[in-house]
Amino acid sequence: TTAVYTGKMAADVEVLRNPTVNAKNKEFIRNAVTGENVTIYELAKVTEVVQSDDEVTGNVTTNTTVTTTTYWARINDGWVEDPEQCLQLYALDEKVHTQTSVEKLNVRKGYDDHNANESGDVFDVLIKGDQVTVTALDIIGDKVWGRVDTNEGTGWIRLDYMSEGALYVQAPVQN
Repeated sequence: TTAVYTGKMAADVEVLRNPTVNAKNKEFIRNAVTGENVTIYELAKVTEVVQSDDEVTGNVTTNTTVTTTTYWARINDGWVEDPEQCLQLYALDEKVHTQTSVEKLNVRKGYDDHNANESGDVFDVLIKGDQVTVTALDIIGDKVWGRVDTNEGTGWIRLDYMSEGALYVQAPVQN
């Protein structure tokens, strides 16, 4: 399931029916304005072909394809591009989250924008079933990160590995 977040528009942007850079004029719904309250239902990374050319030299045809990758958020009535620039998430009122998705989750000093390897320095680990209080939110690419305090210090975790609430989860058996 996709987590739902609330926030506001941090910039004026176009709201589209579908997340695409190729047909923005056909997909246009309306303009969202700075300060408008929104609910964020989903974040997505979209890769699209923006140009494809065939070049024929003798009997050989060479195809050159150019793609672009963009990040999108599905809000109340459509999609907005570049959510980390145009959306500001509201604080969680320091809600407890439980680590439910993986055996171990790294707590990092920071995070690397759009990097699947998440290169922030790891200084602590949450074990499945651990509960932490999330004190702030940030959108990076197509992920929501939460700031947490552990016994080792303050750091960031990806919230797609967490479940909101204080949940009982069977801790992994240590060998």
